Amino acid sequence: MPEILSTYSHPARAGGPCVRLAFQDWFGLTRAAAEVLAALYDAQGEALPGPELARVAGVSPGAVGFHLVFIRRALECEGLDHAPGRGYRLSEIGLQECREVLHALGEELRRA
Repeated sequence: MPEILSTYSHPARAGGPCVRLAFQDWFGLTRAAAEVLAALYDAQGEALPGPELARVAGVSPGAVGFHLVFIRRALECEGLDHAPGRGYRLSEIGLQECREVLHALGEELRRA
């Protein structure tokens, strides 16, 4: 089974497919936008330059900005930061929101 799951997430991301699937379901994001959000979450508040974010998320560099628009709409206000010259990162608010999502979905799974 792990071989099947590994094909659904970019191998460079530590969170694996479960984090991406959780974000995709909870926030109503496309698979690619959820991969970008999961990559930002895995960075734990560290800024990722656009090309690096694209590589880690497994999307084209030109598509990063497109996906970030949908992530900004999905997250609470001030959840995503742009650090000029450094890249994009989840703010503490964004990280907390993502943690709460993962916790809530984990609780739902425990009850199932």
